[in-house]
Amino acid sequence: MAKGWSESLRSFRQSYEADHLDAAELLISIMEFLPGDHPRVLATIDRLTESLTLDGYLYRFDPLKSGAGALPLGEFEGAFLPCNFWLATAYAKAGRCAKAESILRRAEELVGKPALFAEAVDPRTRGFLGNMPLLFSHAEYVRAKLELAAAQRRKQREDIPMGDKRLTGGRTAGEVTNRRNPFRSTPAWRKGLRI
Repeated sequence: MAKGWSESLRSFRQSYEADHLDAAELLISIMEFLPGDHPRVLATIDRLTESLTLDGYLYRFDPLKSGAGALPLGEFEGAFLPCNFWLATAYAKAGRCAKAESILRRAEELVGKPALFAEAVDPRTRGFLGNMPLLFSHAEYVRAKLELAAAQRRKQREDIPMGDKRLTGGRTAGEVTNRRNPFRSTPAWRKGLRI
């Protein structure tokens, strides 16, 4: 955590040696290295959207700053769709459901009737770029939808008054809120660990 965090960026960094941003940093909360509402995760989300978003679409990295190309953001390649779905998932894990919904709705408007996602989108033309269809895009879209649904359920449970047992099947809202999330499984590496 000490090497991965950059005080100058106020974000997690692309690599230990350089202060560059990379949307793959969103995987920190998605893979549950840190909770979605951790201050450094929230700061990273804000910094990524501030620096790597063009016309509402998140790019993986800035090629000029990362040494990956000689063209500025938006002219080197398209916005990688899985990164946008990572952002929606990270927003849902942070409890920012409206922002997650907005990203998913924008992507759904792009695909129309065939409902097939490509590898990337050109934010200027709203056209798809790269491989079409791309399974990785679809898998991250489904993950984002599931995480958004789970976040919305958590929010609904939190909104139930503590003393109102009629809405919670006879249990208090606290008992409902403390139930295990059925969509969250224990990672294999954590099974058997005593914490």
